[in-house]
Amino acid sequence: MVHAHLPYRITLRIGILAVLAILVGCGGDTSRSEIDALRKEVAELKAAQAQLEATVSTLQPKWAKKAAAPAAVAAPADPFAAVAAAEAPERETVLIIPTSFAPRKGPEVAAVTVVEFADFQCPFCQMNAGLPDKLLAEFPNRVRFVFKNFAIGKHPGANRAAKAAWAAHQQGKFWEMHDAIYGGNTQQLSAELLRGYAEKIGLDMAKYDADVASPQAQTAVSFDKIQAKKMRVRGTPTYFVNGKRVQGASQDAVRTKVQAEIDAFPGRTAN
Repeated sequence: MVHAHLPYRITLRIGILAVLAILVGCGGDTSRSEIDALRKEVAELKAAQAQLEATVSTLQPKWAKKAAAPAAVAAPADPFAAVAAAEAPERETVLIIPTSFAPRKGPEVAAVTVVEFADFQCPFCQMNAGLPDKLLAEFPNRVRFVFKNFAIGKHPGANRAAKAAWAAHQQGKFWEMHDAIYGGNTQQLSAELLRGYAEKIGLDMAKYDADVASPQAQTAVSFDKIQAKKMRVRGTPTYFVNGKRVQGASQDAVRTKVQAEIDAFPGRTAN
């Protein structure tokens, strides 16, 4: 709302001059020339006030019209754009999974990288233990398989087995330990049983014992688990193909995802 008021200084000054005029009329000591000068200034201020009010009156209709103007109407939405958005396939989330120090099989550079988060005491992981070799046999030179630990808390032997497998990995024999663990009784993964597997696959036992007991072993296993939790891995086995989560843990689901990635990029092969 627009208010047509005199500026504060003009209004105040008129009031002061009016009081002075009253005081002079009541018999003050001001001379006649001073009174005439005050009266003249009051008259000039009244004229300025009248001019200001006239200007405000002229502008008020324009302000009122502008205030009442309707808001800009948005352009109509493109109906074809909405249909295209509805029909567009939803893009899969692609996660970056560090694999530099993880055990892996296959070429270092491959068209497809499969990452498994597994628990050595999980019966479903045990059922899928042969999947890496199957994929590498079916897609030679095109698939790389990476193993990550996700030792679930309710499996008391899983963390112990993960550290034993890490110790074997320090001697270049992770997959031999992997196969030995999954090939035996996964529900009884005692330290003695795991050490027996280490001897069977030909590890340097002094180094094995030192590595299993080292803080680095637990750090490596915990690192994998932290990664898994950040990626919202809830159970085992969980697979990612080129960073895309596989829906389901069956070998067929993983193979289908691998084939889809190869079909999507037929020219992408290992170097």
